Amino acid sequence: AYAMFWRSMLLWLRDSASRTLLTILSVAMAILLGVGFSPYIQQGYVYEPPLPEPLNPWCPNLLDCTVPASVEGLEQLLFFLTVALGSVTGMVGARVFSGDILVIKREGNAGVSTLLQGVIKLLVDLIGVILYSSIFAGTWIPLGHPGEAQDWFALCISLGVAASGVGSAVSLAIDRDNSLLVATVLSLCFAAFCGVYPRYKSLNNAQWFWDLFYSRWAAEATYTLYTAHLDEQGQDIQRGADEIGFTIGRFGFDLGIMWVLGFAYRVIALIVLEYEVHGGVDLSKLGRRFQHCCCFANKSKETK
Repeated sequence: AYAMFWRSMLLWLRDSASRTLLTILSVAMAILLGVGFSPYIQQGYVYEPPLPEPLNPWCPNLLDCTVPASVEGLEQLLFFLTVALGSVTGMVGARVFSGDILVIKREGNAGVSTLLQGVIKLLVDLIGVILYSSIFAGTWIPLGHPGEAQDWFALCISLGVAASGVGSAVSLAIDRDNSLLVATVLSLCFAAFCGVYPRYKSLNNAQWFWDLFYSRWAAEATYTLYTAHLDEQGQDIQRGADEIGFTIGRFGFDLGIMWVLGFAYRVIALIVLEYEVHGGVDLSKLGRRFQHCCCFANKSKETK
């Protein structure tokens, strides 16, 4: 196991082209998103809390002072942060098993445990996820967003762990050449379940389905982190969060759920890997069909 781990590490270290690309993407995503929502740069505020409840009697009749005065910027941030960081870390996960199934099968036939190979690959992948998530957070924080630096690092790493788990699960069915594009599409799909539109509170009996997506917990954690300084000032932030259906003040719980989901996605990936190697199931056909539907396939059908 020790030798296999270091072999995987060496293979990861030798892939300098991918590391350079993902580092550039991490920095670029953080700058583009951070500049757009930075209080230092844009006019106005990303979020303005509701009027304090004791002042509601003086609220003009034409205004609803029970909701945030400005929340559109924060709601957009909840979506785009998941897309930006989810795309980069999803790309890391989408390259874990893509193109390596034949090698895993060959080593499995030689007596090497398939499960052990999968776990080691996922551990090496986790190192990259933490690296690129930290690069994203380190670029994001200086742009002036509210929240403690260590909390932003914790949020970005937790989101990255969850997003890369999804990527590792789908890496079993996609080509390595298309893994980056597929990861981007998946991050967009997952971001749609962040709970902002449609409102999480309006889902009623379908809320459990949204809870299966890491974006829902990432959005709630981001809402808590971005408004924590106002909550400490005595502002009633929960009234604004109630408009979406979020519960603020449980930042650690939200991060914990993302880690649980990231672990669950990886367990699914290992189960599917075991089934594909020993069960003779070829998921690449399903993957090629998905890539063709997404207009990613640029090659004709493979011939036997």
